[in-house]
Amino acid sequence: FNTPELAAILAQTKLLVWDECHYGATSGTRISGILEQLSSQYAHLQILGLTATRVADCDQLFPPSLVHYTFEEILNMGFLARPLTERVETKVSWNPELTANDEFSSTSLGVLARSNARTKRIVQQWQQNRDRYQKTLIFACNRRHAQQIHQQMRARGIAAAAIWSGQGAVANARALEQFRNNQVQVLVNVDMIAEGVDIPDIMTVFLCRPTRSRTKLMQMIGRGARIYGNQNTFQ
Repeated sequence: FNTPELAAILAQTKLLVWDECHYGATSGTRISGILEQLSSQYAHLQILGLTATRVADCDQLFPPSLVHYTFEEILNMGFLARPLTERVETKVSWNPELTANDEFSSTSLGVLARSNARTKRIVQQWQQNRDRYQKTLIFACNRRHAQQIHQQMRARGIAAAAIWSGQGAVANARALEQFRNNQVQVLVNVDMIAEGVDIPDIMTVFLCRPTRSRTKLMQMIGRGARIYGNQNTFQ
């Protein structure tokens, strides 16, 4: 915002909306410094931060007028679909390791990904309840896990697609478009569309990738929480 062009725009701007502001809250002091500089240079400028996955540091970035609604409050206001949770036992023993950030390590996630019994149970669960689950987004542990789920579903005649970062932008875009257009019923992904993707008619979310991150969990769940027609619940 130190360029003349941007400075001219900011001089005439009354409200600056910063979406997904939880990223700034977790990126260190740089964002705080930018906000302070904006406030000092443009005293008239009001800054509004928006996030559906509030983290504690957001309170520090936006302390004067922080408005916070819990997930339950937003549900009761009618802005989100209500999750109908279901726990499915895979009967797989798991003793995970934690990283320095208190998250499950990639090695531990790999243990789950290599469990053929667990993958088979995931696929069977969807197949046996396909009329109830309908359009489903699956979060897998890693690339191998996504590929195995995808392959087993296709082998059972289920219209499925998969996306992961190493597959390539063209292939991922094609799979996502097929899911949007209902050419496939199931989309398996690896940390690709936990946020920033709006597909309102998703009926079910499979959380097959465990996490200790409240933010990541809320983002994953949120993919099914869009209100769509008369749909005010999801699984």
